[in-house]
Amino acid sequence: MPYDADRFKAARRRWSSAIESMLSAATETMLASVVRSGMDVLDVAAGTGGQTILAARRVGASGSVLATDIEAGPLEFAASAARELGIENVDFRVTPCERLTEIGATFDAVISRNGLQYLHDLPKGLAQIYSVVRPGGMLGTVAWSAPEHNPFLSTSFDITYRKLGRLPPTRDEPGPFRLGYDKALQSALQGSGFRSVSVVTVAALTRFESAAEATQFQHEAGGELLRLMGGLSGAARAEAWVEIAQALRAFERDSTFVADGELIVGTGTK
Repeated sequence: MPYDADRFKAARRRWSSAIESMLSAATETMLASVVRSGMDVLDVAAGTGGQTILAARRVGASGSVLATDIEAGPLEFAASAARELGIENVDFRVTPCERLTEIGATFDAVISRNGLQYLHDLPKGLAQIYSVVRPGGMLGTVAWSAPEHNPFLSTSFDITYRKLGRLPPTRDEPGPFRLGYDKALQSALQGSGFRSVSVVTVAALTRFESAAEATQFQHEAGGELLRLMGGLSGAARAEAWVEIAQALRAFERDSTFVADGELIVGTGTK
């Protein structure tokens, strides 16, 4: 589905607490590991920039953050959010990960939250990241772990792939759980030249008042899921949402909705 500024703004306002409840612990782990005051930081595949703003605050006035993404729309939203918060040490640029050297700058640290798993050429993207990290600098990334550890997401993705007549992505194809299999993230970082690579798991528990609210969250703030849904006809999309709503009822417990989740945080040093 194409980027819709109004939809993104509405989704952020409505679901920011839910998003942070899933991502905040892993995001903090990543930032605490690689970002320090005064650093120049590159945020790759920054999207709507929640982690960008946190990084900008962490580096302070003596540091800077450049947020990049392949799409202009989410970066425009992120830039607007930064202006509203009075954050001035951050800039935004549409640049694919596979072409980062065209920026013509190097950085003390590179971060990426739930972006690297979608690269069509992951080795090339990581090679570009390695090239723009200064000697001794670090990469920190957050990604979903394996689908079996994230049933709230994987259930909905499986239904959508089936409706599309597709198998889920393999471990070598772009997809939400690509870096969560076995030691995929560790191997990818080591293969691109980073040393002292570490990968840790961080719980990402999902809580809503009901399965209906959880379904609405995915319907309005589903990111990659919504993009996939765009490949379905209107009728097939409606059928998929009915199936998803029914499947998510399995996570209702004691008049609330709780689903286990897990993220991985990978770091490496150049």
